[in-house]
Amino acid sequence: MLNEIPPEAATEVEEVLHTLGQESGMPTILLTRMDGASWSVWATRDDGQFGFSVGKRIEATRTLCDLVRRGGAALAVDDTRSDARLRDHPAHRELGITAYIGVPFRLPDGAIVGTLCAVDRSPHVGLEAALHLYRLFARLLAHEFELADTARASLAALNSATESGNSRERFLAAVAHDLRTPLAAIEASAQLVVRRSHRLDTDAMWAERIIESAQRMGRLIDDLLDVARGRLGSGIPIRRGPIDDVKGFLASVASEVAAANGDRVRTDIRVDALTAWWDRDRVAQCLDNIITNACIHGTLRSPVTVVARASSSHVVVEVSNAGEIPANDRPTLFDPFHGAETVRRGLGLGLFIADQIARAHGGAIEVDSANGRTSTRICLPLA
Repeated sequence: MLNEIPPEAATEVEEVLHTLGQESGMPTILLTRMDGASWSVWATRDDGQFGFSVGKRIEATRTLCDLVRRGGAALAVDDTRSDARLRDHPAHRELGITAYIGVPFRLPDGAIVGTLCAVDRSPHVGLEAALHLYRLFARLLAHEFELADTARASLAALNSATESGNSRERFLAAVAHDLRTPLAAIEASAQLVVRRSHRLDTDAMWAERIIESAQRMGRLIDDLLDVARGRLGSGIPIRRGPIDDVKGFLASVASEVAAANGDRVRTDIRVDALTAWWDRDRVAQCLDNIITNACIHGTLRSPVTVVARASSSHVVVEVSNAGEIPANDRPTLFDPFHGAETVRRGLGLGLFIADQIARAHGGAIEVDSANGRTSTRICLPLA
């Protein structure tokens, strides 16, 4: 349970409350926290009607937010005096609340920790129409909270590790660079949704951009957490299960990467009917990282070949591309953040994560680079 707003998200919270006040015409906007029988103010934009200062606490049952939490659904009331359910509710009778709009404030794990709401002593008309904005901004703030918490956890893990100052600086720079773009897209899209909320045909398009940007941030965070596990010694977790059609599995992964890279990938998979005991998603991630890396760093427009062979105990996948790895880069090829100063996609974590996945399966990855060609061999035990 969060006890305070992450300092990194304070500015975003203030901007959200200000924007909601302008768009909905409500004088008092609140981000509230509900803990058991207690209701308290996390953040507020208040014109002084109610005196809801940050930290103010009252019994949850005296608030309409309690109805939102119990029902798990949004609530909009234009005038509590004309609502038979609410005219005698303590929120109206004791606190003087006549108009109310509120949505659950959920953490990404689904837990309701409070509400994003607005109140007024005067009645309003058409508050139901503003609910979609409150829901949107509640989700955005929840992602801001999660991002701040994850970043803090990652920094704590890094501070406990014995790594050089230069590596830490590159890490911070890479995170800031790669998260800036999706965060800017979220901000711009949210602003457009607010400004054009009367044009419902555009809402879906901007909402899709918000979702895509959030998913991209999620993938970046997953990669950072994998690195933290690998660097702190616990290793990348895997969940083994049977893969009955190894040939079909390898062909499917190679095909997906080929489609994303202009069909430059050529495959030669000669594997008999074998069953492997692997983590399907992790091995697919490993192969995807290696093949994609070959497409990015290989000579442009030259094909990338994927050759798979099997013995009674192992599968070996060899990925080859035109071009050589510079000699001074080879000793740190599988280090996280390798090549952070070069043109690339992501945080430079793909090879490190692929190597950790192979190790977790009891396998290994080897690289040969000579005579104008680079080959990466992934060797994985079947059992």
